[in-house]
Amino acid sequence: AGNDDGCMNNCKIPISCLDILTQYNNSASGIYELDPDKDGNVAAFDAYCDMETEGGGWTLAMRFAPTGSTFHFYNAVWETSNVVNAL
Repeated sequence: AGNDDGCMNNCKIPISCLDILTQYNNSASGIYELDPDKDGNVAAFDAYCDMETEGGGWTLAMRFAPTGSTFHFYNAVWETSNVVNAL
C-alpha cells in the first residue's frame, strides 16, 4: 500500500492523505495505508489519496454508484456544490 518512503516498514502509518502530502510533498495519487485513530480500536486500512486536485491531500471516503439511477460515480454531480435530492 502506498509509496515506499525508504523507512523499510518501520514508519508510523499516516493518519490521512493530507498527512502524507505534508510529510512528502511529491507524493503521487494512489492507494495508501491510513490509520486515522493511530493505535486505537480501528485497524489501519487502504484508501485512495488524490494528491493533485486543489492542492492535494484528499481522501476518498465514499464511492456511490447505485443501479437503476442517474446518479453515477463518473457524473458531474461529484464536482458541483449543488445539493442532490434535498429534502
